[in-house]
Amino acid sequence: MTLQHQLPFLQSTLQFPVRFTIIAYPLLFCGAAISATQLRLSSEHRVGYYRFGALIAVLLCLAPNMLSMALKAETYHSVDVLDSWTGVTVLADTPDQIRSSLHAEHPGQLLTLVEKRHPDYLPIPNEFKRLNFKRSDEYEKQIIDRHREFEHKVLSGGRLQLTWNAERRDYRQVPLIMYKESILQLNGHRLNSYQYDETNIGAPVVPQEIGRNTLILQFKQPRSFTNLLILSLVSWLVLSCVGVGKVVYQYKKYYKRG
Repeated sequence: MTLQHQLPFLQSTLQFPVRFTIIAYPLLFCGAAISATQLRLSSEHRVGYYRFGALIAVLLCLAPNMLSMALKAETYHSVDVLDSWTGVTVLADTPDQIRSSLHAEHPGQLLTLVEKRHPDYLPIPNEFKRLNFKRSDEYEKQIIDRHREFEHKVLSGGRLQLTWNAERRDYRQVPLIMYKESILQLNGHRLNSYQYDETNIGAPVVPQEIGRNTLILQFKQPRSFTNLLILSLVSWLVLSCVGVGKVVYQYKKYYKRG
């Protein structure tokens, strides 16, 4: 909490700080092993007491974990089925559908009944950044609740195609997210930025025509990224050549001495 108060920008910069525990846990285990070894070397006649204390500590650590596992197993047989609903939205009609999907032969069946509603990388337009709204709720309304109204198809080059039928000519919000480098192509024509609007989470609102509409979303990789990637590869190549050169030089130097 102190670090969060002193450096508030970390709240939006670091995603899931709990991931840093992968570094802390091995260090804690090493520290515990070193401490146990030092205690044993410093007092051989009290080894039995230390072993008993270590056993009690292990049991104290296991007890809450076993209780947590039992509670989660009990939740599976309850109405909730899943342990947490804070980050998902339910598309299933009954809890039995979710429970049976966990044992289905198709591993992705659960993902058709429960969808994640926490957006990770929403490009909030500048005019909406100062507004106070819950982004997860907007993501659920504009993307999750709408995407079943469209047909999705992945094209070559990482392009995404959406198709739908319209009964009148007007503007329609589609379940896509626009970034600065994104390109939209509607019914065979590329849309300029002034030809469509964006919602508060970057979902485009495009002009639809009567009948069949086809929208293709493409992400154009920035030239700066390509240049940096080339620079990185060249740097690694140069570093490898320098390393190999030093190894060859040391080998020749040792060979001449021999």
